[in-house]
Amino acid sequence: MESKEQLASSELKLLKITKPIGNRIAARKARKNSKWNVTVRELCLVAGLDPQSFSEGVKARLERKVRQVCRAGSRMLDNCICVQLYEDGDNLMRWAMANGAIVVVTPRQIDDLPCIVVDNPVAVYASMCGYYRKLTNVEITAVVGSIGKTTTKRMVSSVYSVQFNTFSDPENENQIDCVGYICQHIPNKTVKQVQEISEDTPGCVHYMSEMLTPQIAVVTAIDKSHIESFGNEENIYKEICSITDAMPKDGVVVTNLDEFDHTRWVANHRAVTVSLNNENADYYAKQIGLESKGLSFVIVSRKDKREYPVILNNVFAKHNIISALQAFAAGIEAGVSPENAIKGLLNYRASGIRQNVYDTISGQKLYVDCYNAVARSVQSAIETADKIPVKSKKIAVIGDVEEAGPTSKEIHKEIIRIVDQSRFDVLFTFGPKIQEALQSVQVKDSLLVKSFLDKPALYKAIKGFKAKDNLFLFKASRKSALETCIKAVWPLSFRLKMLDYYLPIIRWRLKVIFN
Repeated sequence: MESKEQLASSELKLLKITKPIGNRIAARKARKNSKWNVTVRELCLVAGLDPQSFSEGVKARLERKVRQVCRAGSRMLDNCICVQLYEDGDNLMRWAMANGAIVVVTPRQIDDLPCIVVDNPVAVYASMCGYYRKLTNVEITAVVGSIGKTTTKRMVSSVYSVQFNTFSDPENENQIDCVGYICQHIPNKTVKQVQEISEDTPGCVHYMSEMLTPQIAVVTAIDKSHIESFGNEENIYKEICSITDAMPKDGVVVTNLDEFDHTRWVANHRAVTVSLNNENADYYAKQIGLESKGLSFVIVSRKDKREYPVILNNVFAKHNIISALQAFAAGIEAGVSPENAIKGLLNYRASGIRQNVYDTISGQKLYVDCYNAVARSVQSAIETADKIPVKSKKIAVIGDVEEAGPTSKEIHKEIIRIVDQSRFDVLFTFGPKIQEALQSVQVKDSLLVKSFLDKPALYKAIKGFKAKDNLFLFKASRKSALETCIKAVWPLSFRLKMLDYYLPIIRWRLKVIFN
């Protein structure tokens, strides 16, 4: 058996700090609220399990009070039911029992541990966490898609927050273990919850639909991200469609008419459609313009035959108009007045390393969008940055696009061609995939191109273009971690912007812990 340090050394260090605090707060919650006094037996019955079939070791623990249903990790508390999800190994379950779990839910018996052996631990986890979610009267809006989820979720949350007490994580807590954790910690007095859903593992969207039973589903866009897990785009489409599996019959699907045959989504649900320019959509945009403040456009509502002018402050990418239209549509369906929905869009601000445009202290403009990347989002980022007016040079720093599957070579070639056809003066690439693509693409003489595989050399090259009024675009998949370039070249500006990013996260975590 591996040592604790070998299992998860960094996670264990965090656990030593957070677990005692978490256990004290869990005990406080148990005293205040009866939902934290549910027993192992009760949760097993919720999941459709027969306690009589359990081993004697499990039966002896059936009346123990459960503080949390969880996956092993830094959020695990004493007296929890720990579920073995996806790639979790048996050693992690041994570790969980040694660190305070009452029982573990596994697909097979592990040694003499008190294991509740089931065919599908993921389904059991979804049922148990869904029990806690259903104890509240919160209305859930789920945001799902290959790209654009986090931006759309934040816009929807901004719209809802004007009129309702809204709960939404400021990051992208979108995988099933995170969603299950959130379901158990919805703060008191919450009226609306906006939850982002990831489709990275086959079947996970279906289980999160059962966990959340959303009233509204917002479907952003479908692309080839995670295609290695699904085989083809059609399977990704079906996975995302499964968000409606547990929706009530009067549930609403907000979808993009420019992208989807919406009839596939609404066999049992009502569709609300948006579009950039299709007047057959329920909500569409017109008079689209790019101002110094950001994108300006007019939302046309076929429902009330009215028009609503909008400016998305410091947002320049045209595809964000679809996110704004969907947020507006979801808000109307959720009971937000049109005037408050517009106010919510005006309140929206990009943050962190997602589609964030800001000026450095030394006078450069940065377009930072390096949390994730697929081919379409890279193209959009390049085209958007190309249109932002600047007085001096434009430098594109582009990294590898991960999870592109068999189309990877062509995608990276196309990215280089798009930069070549733009008004960018310099292209710095980072990573072996885009470096390989450079060898087979001819670019114009006026475009300075340099390729890098190590960060220090890239930092030095960027510093050579730190003239005032230059614009830098940073775009890559998360694995490239291009934000380290900003931290190295503009350390003070980076820290100030990350402070803006982390303050909402800190407030959210405190809200989760103490409610």
